[in-house]
Amino acid sequence: MNFADRLAHASRLKESVVVLGIDPQLDAPGAPGIPRGYTLARFCCEIVEACARSAVVVKPQLAFYEARGLEGMRAFCEVVKLARRLGLITIADAKRGDIGTTSAAYAEAFLGDGDFSCDAVTVNPYQGSDTLMPFLAKVRDGRGVFVLVRTSNPSSGEFQDLNAPNRPIWESVAARVNGWGGDCVGASGLSSVGAVVGATYP
Repeated sequence: MNFADRLAHASRLKESVVVLGIDPQLDAPGAPGIPRGYTLARFCCEIVEACARSAVVVKPQLAFYEARGLEGMRAFCEVVKLARRLGLITIADAKRGDIGTTSAAYAEAFLGDGDFSCDAVTVNPYQGSDTLMPFLAKVRDGRGVFVLVRTSNPSSGEFQDLNAPNRPIWESVAARVNGWGGDCVGASGLSSVGAVVGATYP
């Protein structure tokens, strides 16, 4: 089934648009990332369970799992498996994108059938459209892709706001996302190719 249609259907069923980010912060002085007595997997899975009634999507941020090595990636797998068992859609917040064969490997890792497989993934288009083609090819298999368009970090404008030639680069990226998504519109009227836009950017 088309990813966008599954997402729209799940949203209607729950009367919710909640996307639950599972981003277990790393320890900092005086602020532990994981409460004492919890494993990473247990902490993250209990959050998913507590929110499953209201959330439509679970979106783990890969960096916080990768930074913890094998334990972190095992926890990522547990979060994704639990979310699936609870009927939630999963988005790997990975922001991947690289040259051809590397992008193909990333696409297989996060949109294939392996341990890290999710329903959708976030990707970074700023190396060019060929970096996204392996991900976009997975849309035919019912997967979703969210393309980084405009971020809200303080220095993002150094590149994203540059004119190329008549509008900011991020607007050009948005236009390309619209084009890529045009072939992936489901019965819901939504596309399985979406955009990531920093919510704090005006």
